[in-house]
Amino acid sequence: MKLKSIKNNFISKLLIVPCLLALASCQHEKKVDESEVKAAFVLNDSVANIIKIDTVKSHILEGGLDLNGEITFDENKVVRVMPLVTGTVADVNIELGDYVTQGQTLATIKSSELANLQSQLSAATADLNIAKKNLEVSKDLAQKGINSEKEVMQTQQEVNKDEASVANLNKQLSIIGGGESGSQVQIKSPVNGYIVKRSINPNQVIDANNNDPLFIVSDLKQVWVMANVYEADIEKIKSGEDVNITTIAYPDQVFKGKISYISNVLDPENKTMKIRVVLDNPNNLLKPDMFAKVSLTYKDNIEVAAIPKDAVVFDESRNFVVVYEGRDKLSVRHIDLYPPGKDLLYVRNGLKPGERIIGKNQLIIYNALTSL
Repeated sequence: MKLKSIKNNFISKLLIVPCLLALASCQHEKKVDESEVKAAFVLNDSVANIIKIDTVKSHILEGGLDLNGEITFDENKVVRVMPLVTGTVADVNIELGDYVTQGQTLATIKSSELANLQSQLSAATADLNIAKKNLEVSKDLAQKGINSEKEVMQTQQEVNKDEASVANLNKQLSIIGGGESGSQVQIKSPVNGYIVKRSINPNQVIDANNNDPLFIVSDLKQVWVMANVYEADIEKIKSGEDVNITTIAYPDQVFKGKISYISNVLDPENKTMKIRVVLDNPNNLLKPDMFAKVSLTYKDNIEVAAIPKDAVVFDESRNFVVVYEGRDKLSVRHIDLYPPGKDLLYVRNGLKPGERIIGKNQLIIYNALTSL
């Protein structure tokens, strides 16, 4: 704030200065230097009642740090829908960001593999039916003394083998979502949640050997904030520290979180390290890929002089305080500051712990002193 607004006549009403006008009655005019005027500067009771005197304290140096990051889904609470069959995408039923329920069809895939499995199932079912009839005949012949018990057991083993084959093929068809006939596989959601990633489109060819998920489903009840920490700031980051999160979408809303994870690996290109903050997201306000600013305070291992933020006068691009040693002993002092902390200002030089300063309405005193 620029300090050019206090008029001299107002200042004179607030201050008691020894009456230099009495010197006019002298036969010879005396010249009073600046140091004598300042030495005579005192506060009257009315001004003393509206100011506040603060004592400079010693405090562990704290600083603020802002990190750039983005919202992402909680990797521990997502389900990846993988391609289980090779084929061509016939249809996609959902859009990115849609809410889906368990069992809901997400996409349909045309697959020759499905037709092949169904063909195998038909053949295995036919073999099973034949094996069961052979078993009935074998048992009947055994009762008539024509077949031996060993032959019955061999026929029973054929039935068991064909039953296992049919069960296995049915299980494969169930896993990939294939019906009893046709060549289309329905990809269904295994859980309730939001589609936070979709990587397929109609007519796209997919491969069952590809490890990339077709969809990622997350409930978004919790989200992660992944932020970048530059190498010079790594020592300022501690796991479990409280942080404030702000977003472009909700600039006036602050989300509270804690640092839950600190990576041990630097990105070789930009020399940054990742940290993770877990946030509850009950109203689903936070969406994956949103930009986020992560703000935190940190403590150094040194003690410095600390003063309230309101005690400083900013004038001509410099910081000043009004030092109080008594009503008749006040002075303006220039100070250098560290980066501001959360609630205090930390003095690099210009003040020492134990000194007293004007912490409220100091602007009045500052203007008076600098106008003398």
